[in-house]
Amino acid sequence: MKKDRNEISFSTIRWRSAYKVIERLSKTIEAQERRFGRQEKNIKELGNNFYTQMQELTKERDEAIRAYNGLHKLGKFAVEQGIDIKNEKLPESEKNKYDFSQKNTVLESGRTKHSFLLKKKKNGGVK
Repeated sequence: MKKDRNEISFSTIRWRSAYKVIERLSKTIEAQERRFGRQEKNIKELGNNFYTQMQELTKERDEAIRAYNGLHKLGKFAVEQGIDIKNEKLPESEKNKYDFSQKNTVLESGRTKHSFLLKKKKNGGVK
């Protein structure tokens, strides 16, 4: 019995449909790989932003600690000089009359230099 050229065998149909399924799945995989690549890029960017923000916050925290330590040393010095800082009305509490500023500098030796400036406002504190 001879096969007709127009006649397609059952196994050929199965291979063609399997090929179509494989082709569809490979397109899906390629699309997912592209999406994962974009997501990977976004995640790396977020990680870099987080790292930068963490460094900035660490610097701010260190500056706050240095400022606190400077004020603590200033308070200790005032107590040693006999000034009652708990009950005394200090000039920096009058915010409208004085400008108070503090500068902390880390030296090469690792020590911190504290500078305090209390300056009376020219206009007498009137805003």
